[in-house]
Amino acid sequence: MAGFLTIKRIWGCTTFVDHVSDYIYVHLMKDFTTNETLLAKLAFKKLCSKADCSVKHSQADNGQFSDNEFLAACNNLNQTIEFCGVGAHHQNGIIKNKNKQLTQTARVLLLHGMRMWPQMVDQMFWPFAIKAAAERMNSLHIDTDGHTPESKFYGVNIKNIPVKTFHAMFCPCYILDSRLHNVGSIGLPKWEPRSNICVYLGHSPFQARSFALVYNPSTGHQPTVPCCL
Repeated sequence: MAGFLTIKRIWGCTTFVDHVSDYIYVHLMKDFTTNETLLAKLAFKKLCSKADCSVKHSQADNGQFSDNEFLAACNNLNQTIEFCGVGAHHQNGIIKNKNKQLTQTARVLLLHGMRMWPQMVDQMFWPFAIKAAAERMNSLHIDTDGHTPESKFYGVNIKNIPVKTFHAMFCPCYILDSRLHNVGSIGLPKWEPRSNICVYLGHSPFQARSFALVYNPSTGHQPTVPCCL
């Protein structure tokens, strides 16, 4: 987030899976209201539009997905939706399996970071862990034809997977002090450090893959920097 830190937290997420490409999208949510669920649906719709595809049918559990507002949003987009029966969550086994894989992968990433850097990494970093787990499943899982879920979702052929841009989650990274590269700056005193230590949080969702999202423990913000760890 930008600006001053607040007491707001991420309390959960909604997971979308494209059954054609096996692509996963995880939308973080500040609460479990219908409005937040509609925002998640809108975000996935924008992602599908970027990939030049559209949602025709959805398979979901009950709860927020059966609210009148959510059903109205599906009708406005000419989409159909089907719900699982009572006590029959196996009918939506694809998403249940993906949620299991996401949770287990994110748990491994987070626990490894907490073991390696207990003074800095704690359970509050779980949203970054689960987003990183989804990104790794989309970009690094290869089928028998040599395609990843990401390449099938966007309809492109990936010759070389950019594994060099993936780093260990929550590892230390060093960011050059801004006074050293700003135009007109007089620089730093001789005995002060030239860089700040930050926490690597994965790829930035708004820049190229070569940019990393990092956590600055001094300010609590997440700036983006070139991915050169």
